[in-house]
Amino acid sequence: MSEQPRSRSEELHELLSDLGRCVQEAVTNSSEVSAALDRIRERGYEPSFVVETSVASASSPNAEGEAGIEMSVGVHRGPDPVEAAMTPLDKKFLRSLKISVE
Repeated sequence: MSEQPRSRSEELHELLSDLGRCVQEAVTNSSEVSAALDRIRERGYEPSFVVETSVASASSPNAEGEAGIEMSVGVHRGPDPVEAAMTPLDKKFLRSLKISVE
């Protein structure tokens, strides 16, 4: 049993996914990006950013008869989670919903 060759769109999807993982890792591990985000937070803002890459192929069909393809991949980094303390009123409300509170 032989595997069918991947289509151009499957191949491009894999390439863009790999690019997305690489960009995510580079952004996450960058001390410069972390420092810039910290400066923004120090001024009272909560940053969120998106990096997007778009790729389009020629619109004429290829050898397999596929039309041109267009794909994009994005890397989104939202604000870091915020820890919040529960007030006694919050706990009372949760208990009224039969949700245990630790």
